[in-house]
Amino acid sequence: MKNFRNIIIGVLGTIIVLFVVNIFFLYGLYGSVKEQYVTMAKECLMQADFIETVYRVKRMDSTNHVSVVLDLDGERRMTESGKLTSEFGAVSDSAFAAIAGKEKLMGIYQSMHATMAYNMRNSLPQEYRRPNLRLLDSIYSTELHRIGLYPSRVFVLPADSVNRKETRGLWEIDYTIFKGYPLIYRAYMSPPLGDMLRQTAGIVITTMLIILMLAVAFVYLIRTVMKMRSLEEMKDDFTNNMTHELKTPISAAYSAIDTLLNCDKHNDASKRERYLRLALDQLSRLGELVEGILSMSMERRKSMVLGKEEIELKQVLNDIASIHSLRAEKPITINVSVVPENLSAETDPTHFANVINNLMDNAIKYSGDSVAIDIHADSAGIVIKDNGNGIPAKSLPLIFNKFYRVPTGNRQDVRGYGIGLYYVKSILAKMGWDIKAASTLGKGSVFTIKFMNHEK
Repeated sequence: MKNFRNIIIGVLGTIIVLFVVNIFFLYGLYGSVKEQYVTMAKECLMQADFIETVYRVKRMDSTNHVSVVLDLDGERRMTESGKLTSEFGAVSDSAFAAIAGKEKLMGIYQSMHATMAYNMRNSLPQEYRRPNLRLLDSIYSTELHRIGLYPSRVFVLPADSVNRKETRGLWEIDYTIFKGYPLIYRAYMSPPLGDMLRQTAGIVITTMLIILMLAVAFVYLIRTVMKMRSLEEMKDDFTNNMTHELKTPISAAYSAIDTLLNCDKHNDASKRERYLRLALDQLSRLGELVEGILSMSMERRKSMVLGKEEIELKQVLNDIASIHSLRAEKPITINVSVVPENLSAETDPTHFANVINNLMDNAIKYSGDSVAIDIHADSAGIVIKDNGNGIPAKSLPLIFNKFYRVPTGNRQDVRGYGIGLYYVKSILAKMGWDIKAASTLGKGSVFTIKFMNHEK
């Protein structure tokens, strides 16, 4: 049990660790995708800024007829901070390090774009340096749509104008022309969750499926092991009870026969009959126990065929009632009624008798100092009612389970091995019949055998 507990804790811990690790990697994946989107959004903002600046230059030219001269250096490369290299082509690591330190080179298109934006912005007269934010928002949104991003909210604000309430929950994108220069704009956009989910859907779904499958397998394993454990405990109880049940008649019969052999020197007929009767009763009891075990062994064979024949229920039920009345060790009253009196059923006589015997044995065994049993049969079925101890409501759904025994508290005078009612249920099912139980604690029980076919 201790090892089982450790295994459960280990498996559960492993699932939790896997879940946490997957969450960690998914969060890292989210960060990578977000960084990719932010980079794309920043490039769109650069393009929008350039277009909006060109618009202001054109408006100034049409109004004041003043042109802006753009000075582009087509022979050298540019770094992120706007520094120029000595040559346009490939630059060696040592030469680049001397000029740009640890900075990255900008792409040719990007460097030309940044230079033009920078020159235009600084060449504009003061009255044209104020951007048209509404136009910038529109251009920025168009550029985002062009690359396949469709955020529900997107707008651009000057770097020194931030409304924290308005920007709550949005991605913030800082924009400047060159690295290290003062910020020009801050763009805000709602996270494109739909696009992100589409990109990561495969990984997220497979991860969740793996975790779900592990959880389902773990729960199934726990339930299976718990059922096996419960079955093992029931088997142990069955073995203990059966051992006691078998030892009792064997010991009694052995003692009776030993007494006859060694102590009956005067050949006392009455004593001999008494001891032989005792041995016969105990051997009969032993035979019933063995028959029960053999019946259970036969029941497990799916190919078992019942030897069905037509029997008159009144005669069979009266015979069984007479036997129980004769051998009962307490006052017992059994009433049998069959309607109509010639009612018959097609069934296996031996197994049918075993079923009725099991039900009546339980009615007698689990009762007080006396018991009254009513047996009624008609074309619908057979009802066996007693005024015994009754069955607790919580145990009633379990009484037909294999090896299950209703708890009897500290009582040691009532013994059983938990296969009687299971045998009854199984045999009736093979006959095509059914059985139901109803009980009130302290008032008795009612077992109803329902015929599924037409009985005559």
